[in-house]
Amino acid sequence: SQSEISTLLDTMQPAIFKGLTLSQENNAIQIGQSLGYRFEDVLNKRLCNSSEKDFHLWIDGFGDFLQQKNVSFQGSQQIGYDTHTGAAVIGFDARLSSFYLGVLSGYSGSTTDWNKHRGKGTIDTVYGGLYASALGKLFYGNLSILGGWSHFSGNRTLLAADRIIVAKHHNGGAQLTSHLDTGLNFQIKGFTIRPFDAFDYICQTEGAYSEKGAGAFNLHVSKSNAIMLRNELGLQFSKCFSFQTHLISISPKISWVRELRVKGKTYQASLNDSLCDFTVTGYFPDRSLVSPGIMLSGSVFNNFMSFDLYYNGQYGSNYNNTNYGGQLRYGF
Repeated sequence: SQSEISTLLDTMQPAIFKGLTLSQENNAIQIGQSLGYRFEDVLNKRLCNSSEKDFHLWIDGFGDFLQQKNVSFQGSQQIGYDTHTGAAVIGFDARLSSFYLGVLSGYSGSTTDWNKHRGKGTIDTVYGGLYASALGKLFYGNLSILGGWSHFSGNRTLLAADRIIVAKHHNGGAQLTSHLDTGLNFQIKGFTIRPFDAFDYICQTEGAYSEKGAGAFNLHVSKSNAIMLRNELGLQFSKCFSFQTHLISISPKISWVRELRVKGKTYQASLNDSLCDFTVTGYFPDRSLVSPGIMLSGSVFNNFMSFDLYYNGQYGSNYNNTNYGGQLRYGF
């Protein structure tokens, strides 16, 4: 039937795998955000006149849950997906007065399931990076650069009239994320009010691959590159409570996020046995998101050890992302 032919043609192309690209962009943002929580903890506790150690070792772990619903994009229907990610980060930094220099490394593992049983995918990424921070009484700024090296795998399901065919692939990728954020600390009647602005530049490459398992329907997909610019403008509030040598702080925030994807919405592909290339467009949107969040922090024994528990969300049209995690730091 015409419907069966249309479904088969729609599943014969690799546009769904732009979902892996977007998921990995989000992973890089969340890995970098662990640095935000690291220094947000320092700023929040200053209101309690917290002493600060010279060297710090910290670890962070989080779970991330992303849902993209089915949408229409540039004249075609795009299948939605769900991505679940677990990640861990370890970092070390040294303090000189109000300045910090540090290194970090991390890992994230993601699984993606597309709606209507159209496919599955995984991403495994290791990270390494450097960061620097200047935390003044009024003004603060954080700068970081983070490299990521990924292994992608994907299964694309072709829905033929009389059978289901699965095309499989594996390929590598790399990513570079540059981050800068700044803000102001206003202390008013025991509270801190903190307007902030954060900017990220993410460039990502995914290697070429040839599918297996689908016979004549296997595709060769060329190398692709993607660039995203991200800005987050928001307002954070914090309150610190002191109990002898122990501290507790709570800090909710609300922000507006703007994502601009300036490169990377298409794939160039061909059937493995064909010399004729074709180009397909995946869902690769510019979008605005609302991002609420909250962090609960505590420290003990004159700031020898601290812990953070946090939530951060991103919500937009046909899209939602929630992130839950915790961080543990030792100072000496």
